[in-house]
Amino acid sequence: MLTNLQATQTQTALSPRVEWYCRQVERYLTYRLREHLGKRNQNGTRYTPFQRGCVLTMGRDSKPVALFVVFDAERLWHFQPDRLMETRFVQSVSGALRRPVGAFEHTQGVDDPIPTGIAFCVLLRNDLAPVAQLASPIPREVKLDLAALNGSHKNKLLVPIGVGRDGPVWKHVNTVQHVLYVGTTGCGKTSAMQSMLAALLTQNDPDLVKVALIDTARSEFVFWHNAPHVFERVAYSAGDAFALLKQVESEVERRGELLGAAMRRSIQAFNTDAPRGKRLPYLLVVVDECLDLVQSGRGGNAVNDLIKHVATVGRKAGVFLHAGTQYPSAAEGLSRIIATNLRTFAFRMDAVGARTVGCPSASAISEKTPGRMFARFDDQHTELQAFYLDDAELERIARQAGFVANAQTNTEQGAPKRDEVAELIKWAVESNEGVLTQSNIVEMLSQWRGAASTDREARRIAETLVTKGMLAKDPRHQNRRTVTDLARKTYCGLTAVSVSNAPTTASNGGGAGGSEYPALLLDVDDAALLEKIQPRLDALMAEQGLSAQAAYEQIIVEEQR
Repeated sequence: MLTNLQATQTQTALSPRVEWYCRQVERYLTYRLREHLGKRNQNGTRYTPFQRGCVLTMGRDSKPVALFVVFDAERLWHFQPDRLMETRFVQSVSGALRRPVGAFEHTQGVDDPIPTGIAFCVLLRNDLAPVAQLASPIPREVKLDLAALNGSHKNKLLVPIGVGRDGPVWKHVNTVQHVLYVGTTGCGKTSAMQSMLAALLTQNDPDLVKVALIDTARSEFVFWHNAPHVFERVAYSAGDAFALLKQVESEVERRGELLGAAMRRSIQAFNTDAPRGKRLPYLLVVVDECLDLVQSGRGGNAVNDLIKHVATVGRKAGVFLHAGTQYPSAAEGLSRIIATNLRTFAFRMDAVGARTVGCPSASAISEKTPGRMFARFDDQHTELQAFYLDDAELERIARQAGFVANAQTNTEQGAPKRDEVAELIKWAVESNEGVLTQSNIVEMLSQWRGAASTDREARRIAETLVTKGMLAKDPRHQNRRTVTDLARKTYCGLTAVSVSNAPTTASNGGGAGGSEYPALLLDVDDAALLEKIQPRLDALMAEQGLSAQAAYEQIIVEEQR
């Protein structure tokens, strides 16, 4: 196949002499490559390289600049790519053709005329600019060096994306917005998410950016669990994720009310007019393996709805979703979000998955280049090599920032990170006889933040705490809630005490009589089982600082063993 390409929009027919020369070069390269490889088939014939295409580039003056002859590397899987591009072989071909010749491994991008494969570039004249633009190599590995920034990115809210043909790519968090990192296991997507967190959390102050971490594996984002940038607390289970996303939803509503009161339509406009202490920080909801989360039992639909809410209405409020998955089918499960709100960072995957996420070129990424991806910006996919940091470097960065030491201290004490919710519970127990009303929440939040809270936010917080079993409704007062024994144990370190107006487990959806764990909270309907495991739940929550749901799941796993 010979394709006529030009730098200008006009079409110019190739002269017979140029076309004949291109054919001769194409045949000569095929012959020399076959002889160079030397290996024979079982029938004794040599392997014949399969040609993917022959592309001729034209200059602005409609004269030929370079000829690209591309061979299919997949058909020559017996040989290492370096063997196909040996320096001595390329120099020998260059001497025979009396033209400068180069060889490189190329991955085809969107609107890229050169096919994927081993490309040989034959310069037809000394005009290197178009050739350099097409053939500039993308590095196979790019380590994120935060020390080399020398403070140039301090408090600029820049997200490291990767390195392309034109160099490093960093973009403002408000430009990146919602992202779906998708690719098979070992493709480098989690490393890219780690690099993003490392840069944002170490280069920006907590009053500029917050992160809501959903880490169901309990170890993917372990270096950032106790960073001061963490919003509320890290979610370790589907139940925790639901509660955290409800709090994020409340934060989106609160910010919407603040923007409306200030007559501003976006967080950028609001922060431009507000003093530093009153500005709203950007909030990133970061979740690895999001498809597993939204398909996790009976709570999956609720989590899915909350994720959709964040992705559809969070942009103007500065709340963005960064979700990773190894299943391209997530693009079908969240089709509306993917199509309209989430930009795709497509790593290596099979052809079916690549078509599903709308990036067929991702199927051509080699297993030998983990971290290679196609990032979608301005409705086009750009080929990049994503930044990465190994575990040792991540730990060093986290320790240097003071995150790991704090996390170890808190883990030993069994006291996960808490803020306003914990303070509300403690205030109610110590100063208000275990009672929390809607007006109490508004008053305390406004006092702590130095800015007015709203009744709507207070109502959402109260409903979330009731759902988690931390507060119990008072049947005699619509806006009055009572702190439960579970909340006293979780936030105040107190043993179970009798509290007037505190409901029994049965009033929360069934369960063992006198149990401190509502069936709704634990997602279990077996009252006998709940009564049997209650002592072990108490022990796990006290010793390891687990939530009731997490402790219950751990007990079930132990029972199955």
